[in-house]
Amino acid sequence: MDRLLILVLMVGVAGCAAGREAQSQSTQQASSSRHFAQMGDNPDPRDPAPVAQSVICLEIYQLAVPAGAVSGNEEFWKQVNEQVVDVATYDILYKNGIRVGEASNDQWPFFKDFIEKNPALVRHSTMMAREANSIELEMNKGLPFQNLFYFNADNLLQGRSFDRSDNLLTVSFQPAPRKADTLRVALCPVVRTERKILQYSVNNDEREIQYVHPERLYDLNLRADVAMDHFLLIAPSPEGRWPTSIGNAFLMRDAPAERLEQLILLIPRMVPMEQTISSTAQP
Repeated sequence: MDRLLILVLMVGVAGCAAGREAQSQSTQQASSSRHFAQMGDNPDPRDPAPVAQSVICLEIYQLAVPAGAVSGNEEFWKQVNEQVVDVATYDILYKNGIRVGEASNDQWPFFKDFIEKNPALVRHSTMMAREANSIELEMNKGLPFQNLFYFNADNLLQGRSFDRSDNLLTVSFQPAPRKADTLRVALCPVVRTERKILQYSVNNDEREIQYVHPERLYDLNLRADVAMDHFLLIAPSPEGRWPTSIGNAFLMRDAPAERLEQLILLIPRMVPMEQTISSTAQP
C-alpha cells in the first residue's frame, strides 16, 4: 500500500512539472512572437538600409555614315580604347574587317560632334533587363547570294557561300562576374538562310517546305567588359573594304546614292527598379 501511494505521488509531481514546462515554453514563444512582430512594425534605426534593386538598361544605336568616315578616320580612333578585348581577339576581328573599342562618357561631346557632322541614319533600340541572351540587330537583309571568307580562331582562312540570307548580329549581356558596375557584352555574327525542301507523298503530290536556318560564326565572337561610365563601339576596320570580308558583309551597305558603313554604339546604365515600374505603369 505504501509503495502504491509513493508511485501515485511521483506520477503526479512529474505531470505537474511537465505542465509547468509546457506552459513556460508557450509563454516564451508568445513573447518571442510579439517581440518579432514589434521589430517588423518598428525596425531598429541602427539596421542597415535595404539595398536598392536595379536593372540594366542597354541602349543600342546603329548609325549609317558615309563609307570611310569611321574606318578611315584615325582621329576618330585616337579617342577610343581598343584594348577592351585581348590582343588575339582584336587581331582576328581586325583582319576580318571589324574594329572594336570603348570610350568614356566624358568623351561623348567628341562623338556627338562627329555624328552631327556626318548625316547618319539612326536606328535606336533599348533593352531593359537583369540580363539578356539574344538581341538581334539586322545588318543586311534579303541578300540573294553571298560569299564570305574569314580567318577562324586558328588564324586560317576559310570560305562559305550562302543563298537567300540575312546578316545579323546577336547581342547578349549580363553583369560581369566579380566586377562592380560593369556589364559583360557578347556579340556574334549570324547568317540566317532560307532553305526549301521538296517532299513527296505516296500519291506523288509535291509539297515545298521552307525553313529558316541560323548559322553562328562563333570564331568571330566578341566579348568585352564595359564599365557603366563607358560605352562600346563596333565599326568596320580598313580590311572591311574587301567585298567578301565579314566587316563588308555585316557593317557596309549600299544606299541609292552612296556606299555607307555602320557604326554601332552600346551604352549601358543602371536603372532603379522603382523607376522601371513607374515608367511601365504610365498610360
